[in-house]
Amino acid sequence: MKLWIDEDLTPRLVDPAHAHGYEATSNRDRGLLGATDAALYEIVVDGDYVFVTNNEQDFRRLCRGHDLHPGLIVLAERIRVEQVAMFERVLDYIEQHAARAGEAPGSWMVNRVVEVDDTTEGCSDHPLP
Repeated sequence: MKLWIDEDLTPRLVDPAHAHGYEATSNRDRGLLGATDAALYEIVVDGDYVFVTNNEQDFRRLCRGHDLHPGLIVLAERIRVEQVAMFERVLDYIEQHAARAGEAPGSWMVNRVVEVDDTTEGCSDHPLP
């Protein structure tokens, strides 16, 4: 699975992604700070990256505009130091559900959004679009 970390989140999320064996990058790493959501989304989809953001509304709208997308992870808005633990939970959730489905995590994420509930910090997923 390939993951792209949005600029609203800490670029340190790349580290736990790598620890799980995934390719990961961020807006900062690619010199794309300040890129428009639409331009960034095209780069992410063309590169087959699951997009990780807390900018839920804009990226849900962009995903709905495509028949096929690599997936979306939505983290609750928290301070950056709390984002790493939250992201670890999301990666564990994806891996467990992909294994149950007999799929690789990247394949399981296609056209899916996984999000962390802000109140319970539990994860949920559903198809998108």
